[in-house]
Amino acid sequence: MILFRGTQRVGLPGVRKGVSYTPSLPVALVWSAVPGDAWGGTPPQFLPTSTVHFAKLNTKRVLDLGDNHTSMLTVLRALRYKKRGGIELDQVIRIFNYMQNRVTGKAPGGDFKYQEVGEDGETIEPDWSFRTQIQLWREEFQMYSDDSLLGSIIADTFIFADAPAVQRSALALGYEAIKYSDVFVGGTYAAPKLFGKDVDGEYLQGVDMEYDLEGEDVPTHVTYRPLTPGAIVPTGAMRSLELLRRLKPADLLEP
Repeated sequence: MILFRGTQRVGLPGVRKGVSYTPSLPVALVWSAVPGDAWGGTPPQFLPTSTVHFAKLNTKRVLDLGDNHTSMLTVLRALRYKKRGGIELDQVIRIFNYMQNRVTGKAPGGDFKYQEVGEDGETIEPDWSFRTQIQLWREEFQMYSDDSLLGSIIADTFIFADAPAVQRSALALGYEAIKYSDVFVGGTYAAPKLFGKDVDGEYLQGVDMEYDLEGEDVPTHVTYRPLTPGAIVPTGAMRSLELLRRLKPADLLEP
């Protein structure tokens, strides 16, 4: 499988610590640009250093976490929770800790959406407290280890893929990469201005419309996160402006 990674810098690491790839070339192009500001009227733009990196997936040991949002229990079951060799209880607590650190800004990476839902699928309003909802969940889980609580906690899938405890547990189970669907909301504003294509009406290659955690119909794309150095192998790179110069408009659309 051919994968792409867009960076604002020439180097592969990019701005963020976590390295991710996508099978969607249009998504990688947007990643390589400086984000614009729709409210401030600042358009997105490519830098002279904006680069798209090409790579190939070099493993079949991929942990698939599925849709753009998921329950904590679904993730833990994929990591063989409560089974021999699966994720341990202390690592589950560390996932809660990581989510809390992201909320408070102690861990880098930005915001994510999360909520608790009841058996009827309705959102449960958080308790008023000086502690965050994630702290309350963690304390309840530490007291009762309740699977029903884990099943009611729904969050953007990327927050679980980002969690070091999830990555460590996946590695221990022999996985070499993580795959999941991720929201691509920034592409709604950026794509028309960068290469004249609408994400929700022109069938951009590798972009699908799905419902997010709050029930909004949003563009999404598949993301691959390598866990081992050889899981995804770089094969080349090209500056984004040069790549766009060589591409035909149809090359960015689904065949």
